[in-house]
Amino acid sequence: MEKLRHSLLKTLVYFDMFDFAPTLLELEKWLLADNLPKFKITELQKALIALPQVSQKQGFYFFTDREKLVRLRKKKYDQANLKIKRARFFLKLLACLPQVKAIFLVNSVAWGNAQKNSDTDLAIITTAGRIWTARFFTTALMRILRQRPYEQTPDKALCLSLYLTENKLNLEKYKIGLSDIHFAFWATQFYPIYDPQDLYLRYQKENSWLKQIFHNLSWNQIPDNQKIKPDPIFKDIKRILNLLNLEKILEKLQKKIMPTRLKQLANTDNRVVLNDYILKFHDNDHRQELQQEWAKRIKMYV
Repeated sequence: MEKLRHSLLKTLVYFDMFDFAPTLLELEKWLLADNLPKFKITELQKALIALPQVSQKQGFYFFTDREKLVRLRKKKYDQANLKIKRARFFLKLLACLPQVKAIFLVNSVAWGNAQKNSDTDLAIITTAGRIWTARFFTTALMRILRQRPYEQTPDKALCLSLYLTENKLNLEKYKIGLSDIHFAFWATQFYPIYDPQDLYLRYQKENSWLKQIFHNLSWNQIPDNQKIKPDPIFKDIKRILNLLNLEKILEKLQKKIMPTRLKQLANTDNRVVLNDYILKFHDNDHRQELQQEWAKRIKMYV
């Protein structure tokens, strides 16, 4: 199956860019669709074995000269778990704040592919119409506790760079062009560590466009024992704070004190987006470079 061979290599190229050696099940989960017909996982395994550029060790697949990725993957997986363990206390505090409906881990920690100096990126899901309120309280608390980037060492910092309202979870419009490979992978890796109302299910439904990109996409399943469960005493406090309606005041205040660079970039493209449904502060957005690098590397293997 020539199509399957090409799709496997293109998928492996993406993983290789991030020094990640996937398992067979992960390749099945994230295999790029490319109009592939249905096939069994045994056929996928046979196709991998037949690729001269690909090797396997301890259940992990990688390009033949990249065996070190097996050891590196285990190390980065342990790093990610350590970061989550350390962050749990602060995540519990964030979960108690007004208008915070869910907290998703994103980027390298959510993917289990964190380097030592990776910060812990969060996506905060908020009550509709209260996104600026949620941002005000969450960023204020993290600033008081000095847990934000540039206030904490990179390996311990919590990065609150994405807020979404519960009623607008579709991310498709924030792609760069028709093909935005990094954004597509990124959008599948959200890890719902605090989600008492199962908003992650709504996120999956609203982002069904991803199923057109990946052949057999399956979503993250988080065990109950890993989920954040705030102390019951804070529920009443949060309920009272939720009654406050300071949205317009807090929006005006935050826009006033926002760094000049973010103000200049706001809504000029998809890096920094500020509206009533999303607050996206990805000013150091490297998606265009990653897209070009991916296309360049594909030519080496396909």
